[in-house]
Amino acid sequence: MRWQYAILRSYLKSMRKNKDHSKKEKGKGLRIPLLVRVAVLVLLALLLAGGLVDVISASMRKKRAIEQAGQSAQHGCQLVKNCFIEMDYKASYFENPADGFPYLEDYLFPEICEGLNLRYVYLYTVDNDGKRHHLLTVARDEEDQEMLEDVGFVNLESTEPLSKNELNALNGLSMDGGLEEVDNEYGHVITYVMPFYDNDGHLAVLIGADCDMDYVIGLMGKDNAFLFLIGGIAFVITTVLVLVMIHIWVVRPIRVLSNKMKNFMEDKDIQIPEKKYRTQDEVTDMEASFREMAKDLSAYVVDIQRLASEKAESDVQLHVARRIQNGMVPPEKEYTGRGCSVYAVMRPALEVGGDFYDVFELPVGKVGLLIGDISGKGIGAALFMSVVRRILRERLRTGMLPAKALKRANDEICRENPEGFFATVFAAVWDPTNGRLTYANAGHNPPIRFGTKTEQIPVHPGDLLGLFEDSYFRNDTIHLEVGEGLLLYTDGVTEAVNPKGDAYGEERLLKHISGKESKELVRSIRNDVLQFEGKDHIFDDITLIAISRIEMKRINLKPQLSELGILREYVMGFVKNDKLAQYIMICSEEWFVDIVSYSGASSVLFDIVRESRLIKVTFADNGDPFDPTAYMEEKPFEELDTGGMGIGMIRKMTTELRYERIECRNVVTLVFDTSKDL
Repeated sequence: MRWQYAILRSYLKSMRKNKDHSKKEKGKGLRIPLLVRVAVLVLLALLLAGGLVDVISASMRKKRAIEQAGQSAQHGCQLVKNCFIEMDYKASYFENPADGFPYLEDYLFPEICEGLNLRYVYLYTVDNDGKRHHLLTVARDEEDQEMLEDVGFVNLESTEPLSKNELNALNGLSMDGGLEEVDNEYGHVITYVMPFYDNDGHLAVLIGADCDMDYVIGLMGKDNAFLFLIGGIAFVITTVLVLVMIHIWVVRPIRVLSNKMKNFMEDKDIQIPEKKYRTQDEVTDMEASFREMAKDLSAYVVDIQRLASEKAESDVQLHVARRIQNGMVPPEKEYTGRGCSVYAVMRPALEVGGDFYDVFELPVGKVGLLIGDISGKGIGAALFMSVVRRILRERLRTGMLPAKALKRANDEICRENPEGFFATVFAAVWDPTNGRLTYANAGHNPPIRFGTKTEQIPVHPGDLLGLFEDSYFRNDTIHLEVGEGLLLYTDGVTEAVNPKGDAYGEERLLKHISGKESKELVRSIRNDVLQFEGKDHIFDDITLIAISRIEMKRINLKPQLSELGILREYVMGFVKNDKLAQYIMICSEEWFVDIVSYSGASSVLFDIVRESRLIKVTFADNGDPFDPTAYMEEKPFEELDTGGMGIGMIRKMTTELRYERIECRNVVTLVFDTSKDL
């Protein structure tokens, strides 16, 4: 049992070393081949089986040793008894053993000890007092014999209590005596006692024989060791053969399959050849499954590549569509002129949207306004939106009133609308001469009036464009005073939903409106809606337009320095605060001089308007394109007279500097905030 434990301890120690080494490899897993795992499992099975067999054999070995030693001792006693019978020994011979004992001592007993591996053979009698009187004792080894002589074992009287076997022999209960295990100073032996009776039936002597237990156990241990050796050799040979077969039938096919998997992961275009097998097992099933998986995965990769290519192409198309839509309906647009200030924003829920708006000047000196919402989303809705916007824009440019323009547009859409799209539209025309806004509605949200008071304007609902050929639309008008305005919006504002499922609603929209100018109002509402919905929960397009009536003066100037007096007169007459008027005049004169000196323009249009707390000064010239907002050059002090100082001064003195290139004209707007200290 010790050698199995030593092997197991050595194996566990090596495993701990491997585990410690693996920890030092920065988390790398220890690679143990499958064949090694099988070998380790077989070794563990051997150790457990060997230990179990050793425990069982150890418990049985002593029993077998006692039986074998008892048989040897009994056989020795029987040989002595047979010899006494043949030699016709009588009880009187044992009273004076000098005549017959030399033969026993010198020849018979040593031969019996040697032949049967007995440690002692002896004769003794028992008197009436139960004392033993040793007549003759012969030991197999000279060392044991000398020990007996030293202690005077012959003629030694022993007063130790008689054993059960001895009592049975003396009382005639057992003619063969019995076995007894004794472990004392004379050794660890199995003792057998046999009585010898003479012809008269008297007990002549007790014959005793001791077989050495250690010797017998040692012999049996050698036999067991030999058997273990033979069994171990047979087990090793069998194990090697089993491992070889496992390598051929299991490990090698799995390794081949693993290489195929590795190569397939590196190159998914590789073809996995089909191999014929004479027999089928789990490994062949794995390879068949892998082959099918490889085919499916290859097809899946092809599909993914095709889908990725299609998506990339679709993304490009969506990007182009968005750019085109932004060209027609920019995310933000500001218009100031003809007695009004308009600011519009549009934020699509997807890449492209179905909402639209438009702000454009009409040939009769008026301004056209459009806002609409197309059913659906995506590219289809965007295409339909462009058609609706184009038709309405063209009709309003011909001088049609909004209701008639909607009617003509509805007729054209109903004739050519294969996908069944429809739209809600609010169309209006602003007349700066009297401050009136003429409008017509086609199923759109009613506008909200702001400025002196905030209220929703009741409008005729009208029919949605594209549904019915005989739809009816009606013109209505509203008069706006200076500082008043109208807010137009799509249902993406009021129907916006937050993550909790609450709708934004018209009530919240009305509460959010206050006396703000158009740009500030539209931006504020848009930001509030986006914050309400959350960045990742935008469900519908959001579009807003605010038009407000403003105080405005417009003059045409010749690009000559002599026109500075006219420019000063208009500015000083429009701005009542002398300090603010001087402040605005400095910037206006500086930019007008730059136009005259560098632009090459033949005409200059000058506007000055008041919108809430802001005063906006606009110059529109037909000169060479030049964007002052992008001019970043800084010059040394001695070179400032060559240009550039005026732009820097205007940037510092204005609240905002804007530039647009509209219809071959440079449009520059200087914005001043009257609420700030000058």
